[in-house]
Amino acid sequence: MKIRAIYSQFSLRTQIIIPFVSVCLGLWLLGTIGLGYLFTDRLEKSNAENLEKQTVDVLRKMQKEMQFLNLQARLLVQNEQIITSVEERNNSVLLKSLLPLRFTLELDLVKVVDLQGEPLVNLAESSLIEKNYSEEFILKSLEGIYFSSVLLSDNSQGLLVSVAPLKVQDDLIGAVVLGVKLSDRFLQQIQSESEDDIAAFYNGKLISSTLSATRNFSWKSPPAKALPQGIKIGLNTYLAKTIVVSGLDNSALELVLLQSTDELENLKTKLWITVGLFSLIGGAIAIIVGTLVTRFISDRIQILTHYTQKLANGEFSDNIELDGDDEVTTLAHGFNFMIEQLRVRDRQINQQMQELEKTLKKLQETQSHLIHTEKMSSLGLMVAGVAHEINNPLSFINGNIHHAKDYITDLLELVNLVKEKYDRFDSEIADKINEIDLDFLSEDLPHILKSIEDGADRIKQIVLSLRKFSHLDESQIKRVDIHGGIESTLILLKNRFNAKNGQQISLIKNYGNLPLVECYASQLNQVFMNILVNAIDALHSTNISADKFERKITITTESKFDSNLPENATNHPENLSRVNPTSVLISISDNGCGIPEQIKSKIFDPFFTTKPVGKGTGLGLSISYQIIVEKHQGKLECFSEPGSGTTFQIEIPIRQRSKEK
Repeated sequence: MKIRAIYSQFSLRTQIIIPFVSVCLGLWLLGTIGLGYLFTDRLEKSNAENLEKQTVDVLRKMQKEMQFLNLQARLLVQNEQIITSVEERNNSVLLKSLLPLRFTLELDLVKVVDLQGEPLVNLAESSLIEKNYSEEFILKSLEGIYFSSVLLSDNSQGLLVSVAPLKVQDDLIGAVVLGVKLSDRFLQQIQSESEDDIAAFYNGKLISSTLSATRNFSWKSPPAKALPQGIKIGLNTYLAKTIVVSGLDNSALELVLLQSTDELENLKTKLWITVGLFSLIGGAIAIIVGTLVTRFISDRIQILTHYTQKLANGEFSDNIELDGDDEVTTLAHGFNFMIEQLRVRDRQINQQMQELEKTLKKLQETQSHLIHTEKMSSLGLMVAGVAHEINNPLSFINGNIHHAKDYITDLLELVNLVKEKYDRFDSEIADKINEIDLDFLSEDLPHILKSIEDGADRIKQIVLSLRKFSHLDESQIKRVDIHGGIESTLILLKNRFNAKNGQQISLIKNYGNLPLVECYASQLNQVFMNILVNAIDALHSTNISADKFERKITITTESKFDSNLPENATNHPENLSRVNPTSVLISISDNGCGIPEQIKSKIFDPFFTTKPVGKGTGLGLSISYQIIVEKHQGKLECFSEPGSGTTFQIEIPIRQRSKEK
């Protein structure tokens, strides 16, 4: 409101130019910034695509190196001189044959073993001899298997090996092992055609790298098929992509391709500088155009404002004259037509004023009738309040008078018992008995209690009449919490659940997640009361001792969804959260003796009851059925089998199809 008040103090031109420039500048900024983000995204995706291509090239070169080693190993095992030297175990000839080969092919490991796996010749770099590599690959070769693989050790050393078996007329005599160390030089060879860098890791430890900065850099392998991610090494930022090469013994070599993002960041900086310049240019253009347009519009509007002020002062003589064929001119014509209409209306108003004077007299006559009606309405509210206030103590009297009768009866029985047991009393007790006339008191007290009860019933009838007079029984449909209504009903019946002749009733609540329900709250609570009272009476009438039978009442609530939903749509929480329930189900069950089949079809009939005379009217379930089915468009069903208890199920729609106005 403060911003609106400040804005209204500006001139008309300022009020027009501010939204115009704001909208134009906002759209321009959104467009330029959007293009900036679009181009930035394209640059990042292009770099990521280039890095993905490099991973393919690296894998291809690794495969070529393995194929080359495999080919050299196959050629060596076919060399007659080497085969003869192994058969004769002539190590000196083997050494002369293999030593030039190692330096010519730039191999880091050349090894020949016999059938027992003992090395005949072991030409290896000194660091490799000290490493504890698995010899399982040699045993495989002695089984006649050709293979190439990657060998990795826990002390951050890797080796690319190829093994071929030596045979003489299909008989194995040994094996040849060729290996290339996964060194910095090796990684530089496979990345010689690219400006990107590469690092090799095993179990998170660096094996080799084309970057000296990675010597103190640890690597945590990302999830499989992860996209390239940005990392920082030293002061430089790189885009990294991991290639996993499987090795022997289920080991895995991780080759991390590192693409510098310095050039990308420079391009992004230049791009955003360009975007900023375009934004400034767009803002300047919007201000210039807005000023010109505002001036043209505001001048014509000021003319309209001048004539409007004259019109507000009651001057209808002049018409507005504007040239042109735009909307403002059309508005001026509209003002001229309105002025003419106001002239006509002015004459009509004078005539209507005279008619209003006549009508005023009629209104004054009606006023007295309205005052009388208001008094009657106030009387109705007062009567409703009085009925409510009387009903509270009346309920207390009705609730306790029966207990008082029982207590007094017990006391009188005790007094009579004392009189029968003791023939004589001391003088003080005898005088008190004569003073209070105990025989008359014992005879008259029940009559007094009967009079009090009759008076309470009479007051109850008067209260009901007052409530009918004040329409207190009428209720409106409103959204309520079903669980709250059930709990309030249970509070009223709390004493009925307590032990009666040792028959304690347990209450089990299985409440679901229910929405608010549109209903007649008081009538629905009456339904809960009727069903619960019947369940309690059924359990108390079950003639089974408490130590053999646990009396229970179970209340279950749940939401019900549309039956037209796809199958299993409500079985998954992610679907259930997107589906609105259509109704709620309330089930009230007891484990009593149940209802016989011949009686179950009559329980909702008016005046039908299985209780003794004076214990029930047969209207509770009938009224409950009308409240649920007719007033709430719901369902009330009974499920019972003799000896298995009874369940009453109530279904109420969440929203009523017809509501009270």
